[in-house]
Amino acid sequence: FVPNAPGEWIHPEAGAVEAIVGVAHACPSGAITYRRKDGGPEEAAPVVNLVRVRENGPLAFNAEMDINGEVMLRATL
Repeated sequence: FVPNAPGEWIHPEAGAVEAIVGVAHACPSGAITYRRKDGGPEEAAPVVNLVRVRENGPLAFNAEMDINGEVMLRATL
C-alpha cells in the first residue's frame, strides 16, 4: 500500500502471496479480496459464523453470506 499517493496505491505484485492473503483476511469489510492464480487454496467460509464489534460500533461479520446474490465471507455493517 502507498498511502496518500496519486494513481495506483495497491501493488500486490510487490508482495509475497501469503502476505497478500493475510492482508485480505484481515480486512473486516471484505473490500479487499483475492483470487489465487498459483493453485493455492481460496478463502473458505469459517467453521463457526462470527460477529465482532469494531471500534466505534460497526459490526464485522465473518460467515458465508448471500448479499444481493453475491456470496461474501466478510462484511462490516
